[in-house]
Amino acid sequence: MKFHISTSKVGLAPGSVVFTGQRKVDETAVQMIRYSSQGDVEEVIVEDPRSLRPPDPGPTGVTWINMYGLHDTDLIQSLCTQFGVHPLAIEDIVSVASRPVVMEYDGFLLASLKMLSLTEEGDVHSEHVSLVTGPGWVLSFQETVGDLFEPLRRRIRQPGSRIRSRGAGYLWYGLMDAVVDNYFIVMDALGQRVEQLEIVVWSEDPPSDVPAQIHGIREEVTAARRSVRPLRDEIDPIIRHPPIYLDAETHPFLLDLQDHLEQLVEFVDHMRDSLTSIMDSHLSLAAMRANEIMKVLTIMASIFIPLTFVAGVYGMNFDNMPELHSPWGYAAVWIVMIVMGGGMLAYFRKKNWI
Repeated sequence: MKFHISTSKVGLAPGSVVFTGQRKVDETAVQMIRYSSQGDVEEVIVEDPRSLRPPDPGPTGVTWINMYGLHDTDLIQSLCTQFGVHPLAIEDIVSVASRPVVMEYDGFLLASLKMLSLTEEGDVHSEHVSLVTGPGWVLSFQETVGDLFEPLRRRIRQPGSRIRSRGAGYLWYGLMDAVVDNYFIVMDALGQRVEQLEIVVWSEDPPSDVPAQIHGIREEVTAARRSVRPLRDEIDPIIRHPPIYLDAETHPFLLDLQDHLEQLVEFVDHMRDSLTSIMDSHLSLAAMRANEIMKVLTIMASIFIPLTFVAGVYGMNFDNMPELHSPWGYAAVWIVMIVMGGGMLAYFRKKNWI
């Protein structure tokens, strides 16, 4: 388990914009989508993001600006400043190692969360994503190119879809919902690995690396829990006291999102408990197998100790040992040893020790 916390911002003023992650793209890219309930959808690649401005107040539709790459802090700060985003919110956007947070500011709403996905090897990959919404606009920031938002884009392009008739708050919810929906795919994959591991533990001959497998899955489950549980807690105040720029029609969908997060938290806690139980079962079964081996060795030793004593006594070769000169001495010793060994075996079997 890795214990590391970023110290790159120690000593700096609050609101200092410092990128705390690793650069994952060569160049930043900014895409803008503008839509409304009437008219076409406008999709453009923005060449000069610093020239972007918030849309005029009023029912003019929704502007969604999506940025790939968090390493260019100057560009992010310039863009966010144009939209009136608070410096503390900008700090959360580029703080990759920070916990999920949902916070209301004066004039906008910030959601900083983790986008979980599965690699080709089946491991859990985490990406820092931030979503900011204000009157008529949404800003989204991602670490890498490629995301889970393409189904949302297809719904935006579809005339008459629900998202086309709703405001920016609903788009902000829809982006979070896309991230949370993918949590179910990741959790299902982890759950299947936990179930398979349980089968392996209860098999007749489990591999020796079972503890390492349990530890590896536990780390991934813990990472997933750190992504889900804080998000559930952070979204609750927004649901209880929704901002004025989240319309009443979006509120039931946020309640549904919270319910999904509750299910995920319960599921991930169940996986953690199951992994603890699997480890306990593995240790208990290993101890039982060791006890069985020790029981066999103890029975063998118990049988051979008196036989060794008899053989040792008559193997000393003293002259004054009458039995050594008896014509039936050798056979008699064998008979005594066989009777002793057979009698002990019969006794052990009667006691159900073997």
